[in-house]
Amino acid sequence: MYEFKAGETYIIHPSSYMNMSTGTSPSSAALQSQVCSGGRDTEFYCLVNASYCRFYVADGFTVTIKKKSAIRQATEYAYLQVNQMLDGVPYYYKSHIASKINTIRANMNACGRNGETFVFITDPHWQQNQHNSPYLIREVLNKTSINYVVCGGDLIGEGEHDPMVNLMHECVRALTIEGHKTYFAFGNHDSNWNAYGGQREHPERHFDNDTVWALISKPNDNAVVWMDGDRQNYYFDNSGTKTRTIIIDTGEDDSAAGLPLFTEFDELAAALMGTPEGWHIIIVGHIVTYGVMVNEVPKMCDAYNSKGTYATYDFASAKAKVSLLLGGHIHNDASRVSTGGIPIVATDCDSTATNTTSPAYAAGTVT
Repeated sequence: MYEFKAGETYIIHPSSYMNMSTGTSPSSAALQSQVCSGGRDTEFYCLVNASYCRFYVADGFTVTIKKKSAIRQATEYAYLQVNQMLDGVPYYYKSHIASKINTIRANMNACGRNGETFVFITDPHWQQNQHNSPYLIREVLNKTSINYVVCGGDLIGEGEHDPMVNLMHECVRALTIEGHKTYFAFGNHDSNWNAYGGQREHPERHFDNDTVWALISKPNDNAVVWMDGDRQNYYFDNSGTKTRTIIIDTGEDDSAAGLPLFTEFDELAAALMGTPEGWHIIIVGHIVTYGVMVNEVPKMCDAYNSKGTYATYDFASAKAKVSLLLGGHIHNDASRVSTGGIPIVATDCDSTATNTTSPAYAAGTVT
């Protein structure tokens, strides 16, 4: 975070999308906030009646900040090259995140040494995002013993092919915190070809599976076990906590278009049956409120937990327990339980896209 004088105008040129805000005190909501597009000059005026002007920059990205002179001649710009942000937690989040970290620590202590804890974030939709989450995630990871992050998919929205590739790459970089693994599920928007924004009329925008894999999964190639040849479904193990996390691609949300949802039930059954004795299993999929994550996967998992049968699958020799189904997609917090009692949880959207959760999103607040 960098602060500048009120009443001054600055020219901002970041390599990434960036947040800028102006306010009257560290505890107040921002009077002026703006997201600066990557690779473009943006003129930003720090309000006269404000006491500070803040610029938030993602780690690994650069930004050139020029103070604009009164006579507005480029030769009189003062250049400041910023390579890395020093403290990215927004001022209005400081006390809130500190309180939440204390709660996390207490819950981790209650779970004991063998408890499994991870950061979960979903639906970043990076072009509609305030980009505070990487700093908040880093703060949590730095002040707890949590080792990894799971993202529930929808890293992007939709648009032209190359800009969306760049946005997805940017989002992966931002959410991958140094020294920690981040595992991504495929969201329905991550193919950049869906029912929204007229994308289906532009097949040239479509990402093939190899493109998506290279962007969001390849960095973890040696840390996961692939369940399918398309490299969209995989799992990873934590032997210390005896936990297997299975991440599946729940596909498109437009079944009327004849597009498939998850179909790799043989592979899922094999991953369940291959889980060691006494372990817990977490299944993450982008869409958990309808489709296969309602109609079929929970029924299969209930049968597994009860050592029963589902369709042609016999789980009489099951050794572990499915403990959680987790996802996003609906931009809302929601939960229910399967017939056999497995929690099925969807969490809210990380972007500034429309959501139905109360309170409503508001810039400059912890919402």
